Amino acid sequence: MDGYWEQFKTPFLCFAGFSGVGKTTLVEKLVRRFSEENIRVGYYKHDSHRFKMDKTGKDTARVRDAGAGIVAINDPTHFGVLADNEFKQLTITHALERCDCILIEGYKQSPFNKIVFLDAEGKLPIPSDSEGIRAFIYQGKAPKQFCREDIPLFHRDDIEKIFDFVNGHFKRCASELFGAVFVGGESKRMGKPKFSLTYDGISGTEKAVKLLSKFCNKVFLSSRADLDMGSLTKINNVERINDEHIQLGPVGGLATLMGRFPDKAWMIT
Repeated sequence: MDGYWEQFKTPFLCFAGFSGVGKTTLVEKLVRRFSEENIRVGYYKHDSHRFKMDKTGKDTARVRDAGAGIVAINDPTHFGVLADNEFKQLTITHALERCDCILIEGYKQSPFNKIVFLDAEGKLPIPSDSEGIRAFIYQGKAPKQFCREDIPLFHRDDIEKIFDFVNGHFKRCASELFGAVFVGGESKRMGKPKFSLTYDGISGTEKAVKLLSKFCNKVFLSSRADLDMGSLTKINNVERINDEHIQLGPVGGLATLMGRFPDKAWMIT
């Protein structure tokens, strides 16, 4: 199960280079472009030195200095959290996962996917064959010779081309989206199958299939094996998948779908 969630985490890309090469300026422009496209973008700054975000003498700084593991503050429109590294998974990671993509400034020595900046003299901060390099950014005139012809090279000010590349990278990271409508339940109180109830002459199940079909490449019906669906009008191009994990309710259906198509992302209704 852990491998499944790791596969479908929010895609991110690092921007790595020496100080003063324009990383923050480029990231700022990319964030603006993503926002114009209504794409929720997160930003993560990796600081190899110690940073301080609070002000000495303020309430939060005093409590933090007293030993609090997590200090949080909010006003009507913002919130902030300062925490020790042991709380990182519960705070930063989960918060950023709510974004569609994440731009990270730093981590040049990591194996993560990254865009690497050349400095004004054309020098790289890491070897050109380092793991994870997806593109290079230069300033001034293009280098006359470059040792990685297999990796794209962009001028720092060519925002649209860089944005298209970064946006395309995130889209390539996305898994194919499948949909499933969970049908079942005993319907003891209702007296008839809920999945066959109609609204304006169309069953709720068919309405759900049509809705998912707008976003998903393929839609399935998920149910227990002994469920009689004879009262449901046939829905074209929709396959039924019976639960392989019995008496677990919707969890059993979800586990069956994930086991049948482990490389797909799912939208469920």
